[in-house]
Amino acid sequence: MRIVTQLLVILVLASCASSPKQEFNFEYTKPDVVNSKGKITGVNLEMPSEVIDQAKLDSIGSINAEWVALIPYGFTEKGDSKVQYGYNYQWWGETEEGSIAIANYAKAAHQKVMIKPHVWVVGDGWPGEFDLATEEEWLEWESTYRTYILKFAKISDSVNADLFCIGTEYRNAAVKREKFWRKLIEEVREIYSGDVTYAANWDNYEKVQFWDALDYIGIDGYFPVSKKQTPTYEEWEAGWREVSDKLRLFSEKHDRQIIFTEYGFKSADYATAGYEPNGATIEVNLQNQFNGYKAFFETVWKEDFIAGGFLWKWLFFPNDQNSGENNKRYTPQGKPAFEIIKEVYGDK
Repeated sequence: MRIVTQLLVILVLASCASSPKQEFNFEYTKPDVVNSKGKITGVNLEMPSEVIDQAKLDSIGSINAEWVALIPYGFTEKGDSKVQYGYNYQWWGETEEGSIAIANYAKAAHQKVMIKPHVWVVGDGWPGEFDLATEEEWLEWESTYRTYILKFAKISDSVNADLFCIGTEYRNAAVKREKFWRKLIEEVREIYSGDVTYAANWDNYEKVQFWDALDYIGIDGYFPVSKKQTPTYEEWEAGWREVSDKLRLFSEKHDRQIIFTEYGFKSADYATAGYEPNGATIEVNLQNQFNGYKAFFETVWKEDFIAGGFLWKWLFFPNDQNSGENNKRYTPQGKPAFEIIKEVYGDK
């Protein structure tokens, strides 16, 4: 049955008293081709800083998500090679105790679980630029990273997690240390019985050489489909169709479905992959986020080679500062894009 949802929201935004008013018309008619049956309809969780209870996981049902991704962060000091985790100053949700509790809450809420360890490089943020100069340093990184990953692989098995991600966005390490990753995958499979993937950045997945050892190709899908401040919907759609064609060939080459281990769009100007021209003033732009999701769902999402994905990002404690119509971040909570996601995720 064709389900048609019409959303009409008129928002008046003004950057200052003298600025002209802007009117945005958020309208979405879901086409028949969007069908999420059998797909992973997931959210990446912002792991809570404090202890939460079961009721916080129940709230995820409001967007019709059937999967959650838990992110127990590890850390590497800038200029160091060691991976560290489990410190008292970490947020509760990032600890072993918190990860186990949230996974059990999710299972009790009939949600499926991916556990996705992610290393934060202090001073740099993401691990995409992380690199080492000597073999001695690489061996130290391998030893400490292995301990971190196997710890959470054991936890994943103990909580019956449905999917385990062995790493996230290591652009250099994933290419330079292939032998290590293959051995690590073997060790993970010895202690964890579920499916296994890796989360490659959108600009790096083609360089990863160990997809054959994994169950899915994982991609953090922040593709720069346009560098315009506010692309038209047609430009968003054309960009995603081009990406979709490329991913189809890659999936066929490796005989693996693709999971978007992360995907999403900022509610801001220049929303694709965070591109910002030098000197640009970045304002809230709800239309960009709305059109980004709309084009994504009406192109690549519908393809059989896409197993689904986990949007970035779901907050347990949304407020006027970290979400809502005055917020520029990725979360769709309190924004027009929420209704698109809810509709598509619920189309089973």
